[in-house]
Amino acid sequence: RPTARERAATAIPWASTERSRDSSASRGFTPLPPNPKATRLVGSLPLFWRDIESPAVALGALVEIAERLVSDIPSAVLTLYMVDSWLRNASHADRVSVGRGTTANETRQITAPGSRSPAVFYLGLGKTELEVFPALRSALRAEPPRFSELQALPHRTRTIIAVPLLMPGTQRRLAVLQAACSGTEDVHAGNSADEDARPVPTPRVLRNYNLAASQEPIGFSDTHMAYLQLVCGIAANNLCFLERLAQRAKLMEHMNACMEVAVEVNKAKNILDFEQRVRHSLDSILNASSVRVLFYDPDSQKLLIMSSMRTKTLASLGLERGAVGFCASKRTVLYIPNIAVSPHVDAVADGLKRNDNSGGKSGPPIANSMLCGPLVVRGDEARVGDGILLGVVQVLEARRKPPPGGVGSDSDMSEEEYRLFERLLRVFAYAGWRALKAQELSARCSGQPTHLSRLLMG
Repeated sequence: RPTARERAATAIPWASTERSRDSSASRGFTPLPPNPKATRLVGSLPLFWRDIESPAVALGALVEIAERLVSDIPSAVLTLYMVDSWLRNASHADRVSVGRGTTANETRQITAPGSRSPAVFYLGLGKTELEVFPALRSALRAEPPRFSELQALPHRTRTIIAVPLLMPGTQRRLAVLQAACSGTEDVHAGNSADEDARPVPTPRVLRNYNLAASQEPIGFSDTHMAYLQLVCGIAANNLCFLERLAQRAKLMEHMNACMEVAVEVNKAKNILDFEQRVRHSLDSILNASSVRVLFYDPDSQKLLIMSSMRTKTLASLGLERGAVGFCASKRTVLYIPNIAVSPHVDAVADGLKRNDNSGGKSGPPIANSMLCGPLVVRGDEARVGDGILLGVVQVLEARRKPPPGGVGSDSDMSEEEYRLFERLLRVFAYAGWRALKAQELSARCSGQPTHLSRLLMG
């Protein structure tokens, strides 16, 4: 049976721990002092995986954990600068979607109250844009960056810590976390009333640790630097995972768009109906200002386009004219981000100028960028090596769709949109080829001419 001392040790857990510390000290071993920074780190890491569905929430969790790690410095101010364009756009979309949610707590976790537009800073000659992430409990005035260039990070002094969020396996910088100490005053100094107060007795296990901690100068240490680098690395891995999920979601969206467009264009009964369906599909998917479909006539070796639907007149263009002719002759996709400097552009052949009624002069250009793609039928239906050229699809001013709640962008089209256009060209080519053959068969059965120009005239 247990003795009275053993029962007392079992009833009071700290008694056995205290005796073990005394026995360890008697044998020459120094007990490990408690480490509140490590305790805060271990207790805060689960916040990363509390909600990992959006980049804005992941950044908010990073700021919350970093605030806990530097809570021993009351004058520390945390600022998170978003560097990567994908991260900025995703953060804007997430904050808008969460702000429209049903609960107000979720909005407060991501966006600071009363903040409308985030602050933006520029490094060097303005080539690097840093957008402040509007996190909770952030200062009313955004703290400017205390570092001069991103290549010098990570950086630490007694008053500043700047740690980058690097994409795993690359040098791509997503964001920068900065902790700035606004003052170096002694936080242990109190008023006269506190000095006259009776001191609180300190436990024996904390005396040596508090004595060592009180001798340290106020400011950031290597421990702060190491812990912030650790949590920034975890946040970067989470953001990498979220970006891959976003890319897969966008790929699925493009696949669904291709399926819907394939179903829509295959409903065309003739080539005029096919032209209208192609124009409507590309206008909605690529956010285009104008879409033209030109059909290739193998007899005259020219491109035919309906110049006026009211008068039923056709216009013919040679393959040596304009970007559409170059695309048809080379049978390759041609993207022109700046029409003004392209040598392939012909303002008349490419439909870039409107006819002006006053004096017969042409008006200003109606687009700044252009995307052309050939409609080539290959396989068993072509029966030739290079395939059959059906025509050319021309998209003018293909702009990126703005994010939810964001502002539209006139920047170059993304690589995903370019690949989507290439996939849709194959769908359009076979759907148009079948619509053309069906219309030729119907005209032949009714005794009407089957020439392409006659079919386009209806």
